[in-house]
Amino acid sequence: MGLANVRAASSSSTVDTTIHVSPASSPIDPIPRYLAMRDDTNRVPRLALIEDYARSAGPDASTDLFAQAMLDPDEAVRSRAQDLFDRAIAARRTARLAHTDS
Repeated sequence: MGLANVRAASSSSTVDTTIHVSPASSPIDPIPRYLAMRDDTNRVPRLALIEDYARSAGPDASTDLFAQAMLDPDEAVRSRAQDLFDRAIAARRTARLAHTDS
């Protein structure tokens, strides 16, 4: 579960509140996290990031993370990103077809 700090200032005091945000509803863009770890020789965190994003993203979610990961220096990451990208596009098509059929 992620944390977001919110500061509310009033005329006499400052209040700190921590809000717990679930990863699926978090508006945090995963691309900066991916880019920060892209040149690391350990591919496991990058694979975990794209896998987690694929699990939590809906059919209309951005595929930008997968596109970035398809340029990864590691072949295993590139291959998995391509697979997840293809699946996301197929799921999007299926969702649109189901919507037009109803």
